[in-house]
Amino acid sequence: MDDIDVLLPRHAFDLINARLGEGRVVAVNGARQAGKTALLRMVHRHSGGTLSTFDDASTVEAARRDPFGFVTGFPYPHLIDEIQRGGDPVLHARLMHLRGMA
Repeated sequence: MDDIDVLLPRHAFDLINARLGEGRVVAVNGARQAGKTALLRMVHRHSGGTLSTFDDASTVEAARRDPFGFVTGFPYPHLIDEIQRGGDPVLHARLMHLRGMA
């Protein structure tokens, strides 16, 4: 457990974990610097799966080349941080839609 987990408990943590058990897509949004990435890291440590970030240009390119493979080719849950950095709203919609179909 990181110090941030102790200092700033994430009240959304239990809700996100519950939602991951109910469906395939959970969106986490909020103001800048609100702790979304820290929250996703906590969920990843607890639930396993895959944590990808669109801060990495090669990750964005992989999602563009093969959106279906990107969302289905990793262990569930596949947590995607900074999805807005993909730059293509159609890609965002496709990833979310495909994840629902996977």
